[in-house]
Amino acid sequence: MPGLLERQKHLNVASFYAVNRPVMQSGDEIANSGDAVLMSDNFSPSEYIRDRLKGVRTGDETKKLQALRSEMNAINHASQDMLKHNVFQNYQQFIDASKEISHLEQEIYQLSSLLLDQKQLIENLMQMTGDDKSSVQTASSHSASVASITPIQVLMQKMDGIAVNLLYSNFL
Repeated sequence: MPGLLERQKHLNVASFYAVNRPVMQSGDEIANSGDAVLMSDNFSPSEYIRDRLKGVRTGDETKKLQALRSEMNAINHASQDMLKHNVFQNYQQFIDASKEISHLEQEIYQLSSLLLDQKQLIENLMQMTGDDKSSVQTASSHSASVASITPIQVLMQKMDGIAVNLLYSNFL
């Protein structure tokens, strides 16, 4: 949206000049609303010059035009300084945002890795419980003493075994 971008530039320039007005030479008759005219959407340079030269005596036009030129140069330099400052500030914000994005990417990668490990652990437990159910059913048909063991107890025993194996592997 070029119109929106242009208005934002005008607002930035206006706020800058509200605080940092360029120093004008004595004898200049600069209106305080001059900056607002320069930033309006329907700004016309020829009308601006004509308005600035109203009431100037014949022969003083050259002096007035030179004063206006020096004023425009001062505004130009102040705008350049403000633009440099804003570019640097935006660059710093870009660097900070890039660092934060990199940090978040690392955290997402770690979370993804943890979720994958959890998924594999759950799949392994599900396979083990399926194997245990068939072994419990086979054992219960062969022995009455094994029939008292529930599938939950078998699962708990397997989980204890996995926890011991994980602890042992972490110490290596």
